[in-house]
Parts: sequence; structure tokens; C-alpha cells
Amino acid sequence: MNAVFDQAQAQINRDRNALPPASAATALPELLRSSLACLLLATAFAGFARRAGAELSLLEEMQRRLRWLRLRPGRGRDRSDADWIREMAGKREG
Repeated sequence: MNAVFDQAQAQINRDRNALPPASAATALPELLRSSLACLLLATAFAGFARRAGAELSLLEEMQRRLRWLRLRPGRGRDRSDADWIREMAGKREG
């Protein structure tokens, strides 16, 4: 009979340990560690992966696209995003 109670107590302890932490603050370090690991793995993959026939890695392609978006003509600091959107909409309609 005691063996059954001991087994039940062991099962309760295992289940209690498997429950998520009581507060979000206790889970934050693990969440940050997992997020950082995922970000590093994705960056490493993008750094080494290449599309078929491409000479640049995916990371280099993304960097080039971001640079192009920042430097594209017609996006001076004196113009707002709304002005640019209106201009683009007018070009497509006309």
C-alpha cells in the first residue's frame, strides 16, 4: 500500500515540475535565450545559404535590398511617406 502512495507522490512531483512557471518573470531568461539562439541560427543560415544560380548569400541579398530601399530616389527627408504614397498611387492610376 505504501508503494502505491509513494508512486502517486512521485507522479505528482513529476507533474508539478512539468508545469510552467508561476510568473512570466521567471520564464523571461529562458525566453530571451531561446529567442537569441533562433535569431543567431537564422542569421547563420542566411549567411551561408544561396539561391540556385545566385552569387550572393541570402544575407547579402537582404542587406543590398535594405540599402536600396534607404537610398532609392524620391525619398528625401523633406517629403513625407504620405506624399510618396500619393505620388505612387497617382502613377499607377494614370
